[in-house]
Amino acid sequence: MTSSKSGPVDNHTPEVSLDYNVYYCVSGAEASKWGWHPASFTGFTSYVGASRNDQHSQFADPRFMDLLKNDYHVQSGSPAINAGTAAGVPAAGTEDLDGGARKHGSKIDAGCYERR
Repeated sequence: MTSSKSGPVDNHTPEVSLDYNVYYCVSGAEASKWGWHPASFTGFTSYVGASRNDQHSQFADPRFMDLLKNDYHVQSGSPAINAGTAAGVPAAGTEDLDGGARKHGSKIDAGCYERR
């Protein structure tokens, strides 16, 4: 996640910004439900337009390896491959959750694992 400026929820909550993500649900992008305090939205496009978050995000099946086994590595052809960014992240880290290089290809992958 990286920045797309959004105001704080209250005086005690830091600013939150979301971008460069891959979202998916079986009901589809336009039937999906979203909340951005204090409003709620139906449809990914409505949420993005109103919240101004996720300007570079996508709504697509990320093609995880095996959801039943909680394997969230992505398959070849996943929209998450090279869909992330480290821009604006002060300590992006150099390793993914497996301990491998965080960047393999032109950009980092969206998610916690880098496809090799």
